[in-house]
Amino acid sequence: MDASWGDAAMIRDRDAIRAAVGRLPEPKLNWPLEELNLIRELSLEDGKLILRIDLIEPDPGKRSEFRTLVEETLAAFDLRQKIIRINRVDVSRHGLRDVAHIILVGSGKGGVGKSTVSVNIAAELVRQGKQVGILDADIFGPSIPLLLGTAEKPQVLDQEVLLPVSVMGMKLISMGSLMPREKAMAWRGALVSGTILQFLRQVNWGVLDYLIVDLPPGTGDVQMTIAQEIRPEGAIIVTTPHELSRADVQRCLSMFSDYNIPVIGVLENMAAWICGHCGTEQPVFSGPDHIWEDIPLLGRLPLEKEMWESARNGVPYVTQAGGTATARVFARIAGDLISGKASK
Repeated sequence: MDASWGDAAMIRDRDAIRAAVGRLPEPKLNWPLEELNLIRELSLEDGKLILRIDLIEPDPGKRSEFRTLVEETLAAFDLRQKIIRINRVDVSRHGLRDVAHIILVGSGKGGVGKSTVSVNIAAELVRQGKQVGILDADIFGPSIPLLLGTAEKPQVLDQEVLLPVSVMGMKLISMGSLMPREKAMAWRGALVSGTILQFLRQVNWGVLDYLIVDLPPGTGDVQMTIAQEIRPEGAIIVTTPHELSRADVQRCLSMFSDYNIPVIGVLENMAAWICGHCGTEQPVFSGPDHIWEDIPLLGRLPLEKEMWESARNGVPYVTQAGGTATARVFARIAGDLISGKASK
């Protein structure tokens, strides 16, 4: 038998099994497993099936009945061996109860690399041994799933509690994981604010050392909802080092001040261009070196091909950058957050 034909047949069988099992209703919610994203593992090789399903149903007897239903469904397939694991999911409403530190990352305008900064700060905190989550609060332009290379959906659990996606050692909630990437989010403010409240209140974040909140650009409904709902430890403002950016940063500062949220500092992104041939660094914007007056400057990040490539590949820059100057900036920011120096 041709190997490629055999592989294709195995893929068809695997997809058929996923479709059949995915149609089975979760006993408590009576919704299909596939819609709830409760099929956590399904592999098929040489007739050996490994299947892992999470259930919300607390009753052991009903879970046992469900196992029988799964086995009856699988009887339609020619399988040499079946390993079926059915687990009960913890659906307690942790919310933010067990989150030690909340850090906001914002910007006065879009296109300054705020989400890239959020992902790399989070990834660096993980590198330094911390339990980290990312809340992608940019409802209209969610990009964190792309930057982390994941298309996985969060699980929808009992009473609409969400279980975050786990990716690269981080927990993630994003509208980009819940809706098709090509779908436009034409929502009014009240619906957006309600979604953010669900992300804050009805997500089983579990125990986290840090929750990084990637805010949308500007100072609108989402920022106000988050500021009113939680008590962040501080905020980082991402901007470009241009005189025209001063007003955008000032609006962010004013909003954070109105809600008594400390500003940790400003991070200048795209501050310089590094020549790919000679390595010479040239400033992109002309003007004074420091235009932020009394606001701490956390660092200056250059335009780097490697940063763009890591974003395109869905891998945080800091996980593969070694000891570059940019990686050291993120390491210093994460280290200052951990030591408490950043919030002083």
